Amino acid sequence: MIKTLCNQIKPYLDSKFLMVGLGNILRMDDAAGIILARRLKKSGFCVLEAGTAFENYLEKIIQKKPQTLFIIDAIDFGGKPGEIKFFNPADLDIINLGFTHNPSLCLGIKYLQNELNINIIILAIQPKSIVFKRGLTKPVKKSLDLLESLFLER
Repeated sequence: MIKTLCNQIKPYLDSKFLMVGLGNILRMDDAAGIILARRLKKSGFCVLEAGTAFENYLEKIIQKKPQTLFIIDAIDFGGKPGEIKFFNPADLDIINLGFTHNPSLCLGIKYLQNELNINIIILAIQPKSIVFKRGLTKPVKKSLDLLESLFLER
């Protein structure tokens, strides 16, 4: 899994990229995208924390003119807790993913594709729990550590 994920991400790391972390910090693993965004921001990456309102950040994304947009979010795709999956926007039309903010995310991605010549990569992390409580479960925390190291080693 790690090698495959690294091979999928690596080609995009040489481009001008922007990371957008999605999720709700108050709902355990749903906070994964936000937490990873905060970690990478401290390391100097170009990052936006969009929370659950991706649509509110579309103009900021356009202003930054990235070549690649990484969207990081906890998504129930039926995997094992902590599993990381790489999706592109075409996958959203084929499968029904468990996005907390699915309609606005899909519409926002289509809008960005119309406005920019951009690669959009969705890094989905399978949550174990999204109950109202702070803190990540162990499998999701481990996955965030892995993703962080992949980006830092670029």
